[in-house]
Amino acid sequence: MTKLFAAPAQIIIDPTGTTPFVIDKDDQVEDASVSVELDIFELMSLASSRPQGIIRTGAHARLTVVFADMSRLLEMMAMLYDATVVTSTTKRRVTVTDGAGAEIPNRKVLVKPYIGELPDPNANNWLTFPAAKIVDLSGSNLAYGLRTQQRLSVAFDAFRDSNGNKLIIGDETA
Repeated sequence: MTKLFAAPAQIIIDPTGTTPFVIDKDDQVEDASVSVELDIFELMSLASSRPQGIIRTGAHARLTVVFADMSRLLEMMAMLYDATVVTSTTKRRVTVTDGAGAEIPNRKVLVKPYIGELPDPNANNWLTFPAAKIVDLSGSNLAYGLRTQQRLSVAFDAFRDSNGNKLIIGDETA
């Protein structure tokens, strides 16, 4: 797997939605990383099992971000589990169900690398996952402790959108 990007980045989940979820570099424990892998299949000769060529069978792209802003943990968990934050006068909660059999929703995810202290305003340098799905929460540690950093490690895998796009490198409107 080729690491395409590993740097401080602003991650915007559902950037065109009514409530985009923004993860700035100060909300993260580690740099965001994007990796891309081409899936290939080697063609063999029927007569001698010699290699005859290689065909591409697909591509895989993954964004991994380690979220550390626990003050927004309820909102993050609600977004991850497609749940709702329930609020009363002084109390809040997110109820997580197993969701067995439910399809994981696609989410548009925008990755903007930082230039100095600000996200890059140049869309030519952005990465867009038009239809990403949350596939992994491993590496998370939500335990409180004097010597432990709370962290929620989230991996998004790219899936094809309605146009067949998995990952857009640069300005998606070009």
